[in-house]
Amino acid sequence: GLSMLVSMALLASGLVLTISAQSIAAFPIVPAATMKSSFLVGSIVSVVAPKMMMVPLSQPIPIHPAFLVGLAGILMSAVNLLPIGRLDGGRASMSAWGRRAASLISFLSLIVLALYSFSGFSGIIAFWGAIVVLTQRLPDIPAVNEVTGVGDL
Repeated sequence: GLSMLVSMALLASGLVLTISAQSIAAFPIVPAATMKSSFLVGSIVSVVAPKMMMVPLSQPIPIHPAFLVGLAGILMSAVNLLPIGRLDGGRASMSAWGRRAASLISFLSLIVLALYSFSGFSGIIAFWGAIVVLTQRLPDIPAVNEVTGVGDL
């Protein structure tokens, strides 16, 4: 929620600071493909700095560090919304469809994440997939109200 909005604001402010900077020599350099890495990032870049979208994918671009912090925050928020185990997406799927369906959705999401990471398309997916598998794949401990019936209090 709020972290996603803060990340989007940092991303946009990083672009504005890049455009208005007097000296960009100290800025980190990233490939232009970073600007087009997702629909959300590409949309923000198109609105704030449309000329950056016309640069070839492999061309290095100096960018303000606030953009990279915002990009990392957006990535963290997206990973947190995966419907796996104890992540926020897993808890949302459990509350929407129940424990059994959430376990199936979590398992299928882990399979898709593993297949996608082994495809070699993105090293970030492989890294976050390993983090999720090692730390977040277990289901939540059932709450007392979930196990006990309504009249058993």
